[in-house]
Amino acid sequence: MKDTDYITIQGWMMAEEGLSGNELLCYAVIYAHCIYAGNDYSGTYQELAEWCGVTTRSINNILKSLSDKGKIRRIERSENVHYSIVRLETENYSLTTK
Repeated sequence: MKDTDYITIQGWMMAEEGLSGNELLCYAVIYAHCIYAGNDYSGTYQELAEWCGVTTRSINNILKSLSDKGKIRRIERSENVHYSIVRLETENYSLTTK
């Protein structure tokens, strides 16, 4: 993470998605990546852990919880795991491709 990196937490993430705490932070990082860097999040657990100030084990639990709640979708591509935002998929939101 660079000193100039930032994320935006939008009101609907709390009001409509019902997120808070580290789930909210993790979701916001994935959302920002999906919007600005490509169709899905392909960063590392360590990157998410740095944003949330928790361990990678905690990130694993947070991602599982978000996936179980239907907020994100786990995408397995060869040996890598990516995550996408379900809300963007269901709204037919057009994302830039890599």
